[in-house]
Amino acid sequence: MKALTLNFILLLSSTIAFSQINLSAGLRAKYDFSGNANDLSGNNFNGVNNGATLTFDRFGNQNSAYAFDGISAYIDVLNFASMIPGTEMSLSIWVKADGVKTQGLVILEPDSLKDRFFAGVYYDHNGTSSTFWDFGDMTHFGRLGEVGTFFQPGWEHYVFIVSAAQNFMQVYRNGYLKLMKTNVSSIINKNRSLNIGGGIAGATPTNNFFQGTLDDIRIYDRVLNPTEIMCLYNGYEGSNIKDLRVFITNHPNARPGFNENLYVTYQNVGTATMNGYVELNYDTNYNFIQATPSQDSIAPHYLGWNVNNLPPGGQGVFTAEMYLPASISLGTQLQNTAKIYPIIGDTTDFDNFDTLNQIVVGGYDPNYLEVLPRTDISPQFVTQGSPLYYIIHFQNTGTASAINVRTENFIDTNLIVSSVEVIASSHSNTFTIGNNNKLTFTFDGINLPDSGSNQSASNGFVIYKVKTKSNLVIGDSIKNTASIYFDFNLPVITNTTTTKVALPSSLQQVHSLAQNLKLFPNPVSNSDIFLLLDSQHKQIITIQTLDINNKIINELTQTIQKGDNIVRIPTYKLSNGVYFLQCLFEGRIINEKFVKQ
Repeated sequence: MKALTLNFILLLSSTIAFSQINLSAGLRAKYDFSGNANDLSGNNFNGVNNGATLTFDRFGNQNSAYAFDGISAYIDVLNFASMIPGTEMSLSIWVKADGVKTQGLVILEPDSLKDRFFAGVYYDHNGTSSTFWDFGDMTHFGRLGEVGTFFQPGWEHYVFIVSAAQNFMQVYRNGYLKLMKTNVSSIINKNRSLNIGGGIAGATPTNNFFQGTLDDIRIYDRVLNPTEIMCLYNGYEGSNIKDLRVFITNHPNARPGFNENLYVTYQNVGTATMNGYVELNYDTNYNFIQATPSQDSIAPHYLGWNVNNLPPGGQGVFTAEMYLPASISLGTQLQNTAKIYPIIGDTTDFDNFDTLNQIVVGGYDPNYLEVLPRTDISPQFVTQGSPLYYIIHFQNTGTASAINVRTENFIDTNLIVSSVEVIASSHSNTFTIGNNNKLTFTFDGINLPDSGSNQSASNGFVIYKVKTKSNLVIGDSIKNTASIYFDFNLPVITNTTTTKVALPSSLQQVHSLAQNLKLFPNPVSNSDIFLLLDSQHKQIITIQTLDINNKIINELTQTIQKGDNIVRIPTYKLSNGVYFLQCLFEGRIINEKFVKQ
């Protein structure tokens, strides 16, 4: 089973459900290339191999994918007219290209520019890497393309869709909609061979043979919905995969004397409809005002919500409006934690918890860019493939509502562009990655009120994560700046974030934003407290509980295993108050604050 990260764009409402999942419906052909090119759908559209060689798939399984030489190798599938009789189609395919060249993934042979089927990525178009999806007359509505597709070595998942009924063409890349247009064309002559791995374009003497490796190809006679595409990307095909996750963020920054919203995003990224429960433990410095939707349970510095019948692909957000008293000093550290149940039986339980750490600030520009972790990153952070999280905050400080908002920022060359994944956003949006690695989020029809007429509703944000390249060394840095466009006004340029690769001292004080340690619940009342640690190897850790006078109250030594570990820390002997956990972990001392109440 494939196991890749599954993410969705969040729309700001209590619950949004994507369509249901049925990856067998409309399946006309399925090629997993396990030793041969046979069709596993039961429809007998078996492929005939012409020079492609069996190789390793993306999981390291031998003889489970086909390599194509870019010269003459292809797999021939006959009777395309019987496979796809109409103009409703989805092609799902895993791709590992060796480079950029004139190449197609799947084409109809012989080719005709006015009656074409051509799905290609990393196509060399006048020296520029491009994506082309041609169906029918490419000169008249039949082409969806992009010139400037960033080449990323390694496995990627693409889905090519055409629908006459819905009048659009789409291309998905790694689970997300990358390209889309309205108006379509149709293929007139389908009595041709479908070539997996490309071929020779008959209308022009161009060699369009693919060079690289292909795997897990599926062809449907219908449009796959976004949830199904995510499941194909993630490898979730079972009917009872349970996987919930939660993420917490805020907007605007924590400022004394002002209100602030805490956003708790929850998602069902499995394949089973789930009931759940979301907890928010917010910092003791906050005064709670209201929640949207209203909470189902409340206690001091605690909110809880029930989540009922959340379908696969369903997601939503709980918004908690807080007031930070004017007496709170600048520089005060705040900590908020979110958790979603059930945890037992969850496929990836490490993402059932999240912690938001903040620092109280003074006056600021409401349009700004934030990066997590805020500190320098270590070489170990780089080699582990840990992501950086970027949050683009924007606010309409004009005198009228903004009908459309657009943000742009260029992905640093030290980051892996294809690893960009959207975590959450305040409003519905689409995003694209274009020339020069420009990442664009488009909020069409957002109708964002101005701050003078509606202060809280004038804000918005979008959060995405992206991985660093694995070859970064000490001294390398990663910079990021965003441009925010409100309608047709000149852009608002945000601050520039800089993340450096630096060697930590052997016992460097670090914060949990390094993403390898989470503390929950916090505050804690009538239960023990837990540490979730992601360890790179088996090791012995020491955890000390200290009071505000730095006196050691409790000390625990425990052996943890490689991977995720949950360590229980007793709190029943602790009086109400503020405490600190000091953990010697991965050669560093990590400090965490928690509250017993």
